[in-house]
Amino acid sequence: MTAPAKTTVLALACSVCGTSCPPGGEQDVKVLQLESPAGQLIKETRVPLTWCQSCAERRSLAASIIAAHPAMAGQLGTARVDGLVEGLLTALHVLDRPLPAASITDDDLGLLLRHLGQLWQVLAWRAVVTAEGQADPFPFAHVTDADRARLRAAYAALLAERVARSSPSIRLRPPDGQPPMPGVQLGGCLLCGLGAVTMPAAQVARLGGRQAAEREAWSAITVDPHAIGGRRSPDRLSGFVCPECADAVDSVGAVGQTAMAKALTAHLLAVGRNDDAQRLRTADPVLVGWGALGQPANTEPWGHLLLLSG
Repeated sequence: MTAPAKTTVLALACSVCGTSCPPGGEQDVKVLQLESPAGQLIKETRVPLTWCQSCAERRSLAASIIAAHPAMAGQLGTARVDGLVEGLLTALHVLDRPLPAASITDDDLGLLLRHLGQLWQVLAWRAVVTAEGQADPFPFAHVTDADRARLRAAYAALLAERVARSSPSIRLRPPDGQPPMPGVQLGGCLLCGLGAVTMPAAQVARLGGRQAAEREAWSAITVDPHAIGGRRSPDRLSGFVCPECADAVDSVGAVGQTAMAKALTAHLLAVGRNDDAQRLRTADPVLVGWGALGQPANTEPWGHLLLLSG
């Protein structure tokens, strides 16, 4: 009697780390599409994959984290949040850093997602697997040195933002360097004269440091000096405006008396000078922006006007 032929079950590569796994586990499938130079589909190949025990455990932890933070799925979408959370756990694993518990706070989870979640596409084997489907010789062998350097840099930025959370706010002066036109007036907001704005240290870290935060906080403008109460001149005045004055200019649509009055009124109301704000609305005075005066920057918005008026 002839013995029945043995069926050989081939091992599959792990969908995440790429190592060879014994058969019998849950399967994943990567669909590869081969296209012609003209973009026409030539053929479609389905590459079977699976999950090793280590990657399956992180996948299970990702599901627990998502279940414990239902609002996150509502904000980002279920499909996207699955990849982001599993991606950040994979990134921490490759970095040999502790994984978070499902009870992680929303703020801490958001911090991890911002810095590490997006690296999922360069860490997962399924993102680079070819039609041959051969496995990695060791976990994450497919991750390049350049990708690992990006991962370390992202983690360093994460740590910097974490430290910055408990640091005092940072004073940001107008950016150094020349605005785009001659006739430059640096040192303060061209309208209210404020010499520095404050920003939470964590936000500064999130933006990439002081210089990037300065560019985010201050808006470069070029204006006719007469439009902000100065003398008529053929030369334009270039500089920066603070966030509050930039909002006023944006809402009005132009730099001038209307925008300055709007910004000054908002400041008076913010500091409790409601009567002065009402008088400003009815008096309709001609205001002079700080950039037209050529004096040191103000420590408080509109100090060059409010100090004179008492």
